[in-house]
Amino acid sequence: MTSIAVIGAGLAGSIAAHSLQTSAKVTVFEKSGRAGGRMSTRQVETYSFNHGAQFFTARDPQFKDFLKPYIDQDIVAQWNPRITTLDPLDKPFKRIWYEPHYVGTPGMSALAGSLAENLDVRYRCEIASLKSIGKKWQLQDTEHNDYGEFDWVISAIPSAQALNILGSKLQQHAEIADVVFSPCFSLMLGLKNKPALGFDAAVVKNSSISWLAQTHSEQANSYGLVIHSDNAWAKTHINDEKELLQEQLFTSAQQLLNNSLQDVQYAALHRWLYAKVETSAQQDYLIDRGNRLAVCGEWCRGNRVEDAFLSGFKLAEFLKTQL
Repeated sequence: MTSIAVIGAGLAGSIAAHSLQTSAKVTVFEKSGRAGGRMSTRQVETYSFNHGAQFFTARDPQFKDFLKPYIDQDIVAQWNPRITTLDPLDKPFKRIWYEPHYVGTPGMSALAGSLAENLDVRYRCEIASLKSIGKKWQLQDTEHNDYGEFDWVISAIPSAQALNILGSKLQQHAEIADVVFSPCFSLMLGLKNKPALGFDAAVVKNSSISWLAQTHSEQANSYGLVIHSDNAWAKTHINDEKELLQEQLFTSAQQLLNNSLQDVQYAALHRWLYAKVETSAQQDYLIDRGNRLAVCGEWCRGNRVEDAFLSGFKLAEFLKTQL
């Protein structure tokens, strides 16, 4: 049976591996401790934070069909928050969403986590390089452990990371180099009491902050707030000290919310270096059939969760015809 290595267990990598597992022997390598990528949920103390992607929409029929059983199983749910727009230069106003918005339940990582349940995933294993052995590929992690040999290697990680591993071995390496991401900082606050905000989430204009969302763990009866920085602001401050960034974002949030954030019990900052795709590869996926290498991810198509799914799914469907 054909052996395939998938690097990355975000949604693109998880759906690619899930779709291919009946046609090949698939091994997934994930540098973190769980599947999800930027569809990430952090559990700490009694708090739960969706500190990456906040929601997703479904417009493509294939993605809608894929989601149906997960909605039925309560792994995915429609999200209907009270949402507003905040602007330090203007009055707040209510926003209206004209299409369904979804989240993973109980956290955003649930969807990729469900896909990964029946996969062979090597967690906390960061692949650093690969080398050819005859017509096969051997992978090496950052601890110099070797894996393989594999007939195919699929990279499902951000473009710059994929380029670091694949380099010129992939025929389309120049196309990957043209992809542009912008960063974002995510500030997670655990609160003793529910803040009296009058909304569940807010788009923020003219600020170092771009997004605010309340979190609530019913099981632990704990409350929190996720604060995302503006992408341009993050790019400007990408190398600043974490403590300073955390303080600046907290101060901006207090100003926006009229000092309503009291009794903060927990605070942490996460840097998403590859948060938003500014320039995509404008393809569903990239594949080098001669070298048996392929890449997928939302950055191939665009910037949405749906793009990650479609990239990984369409790559897997094509590869099935090649095995």
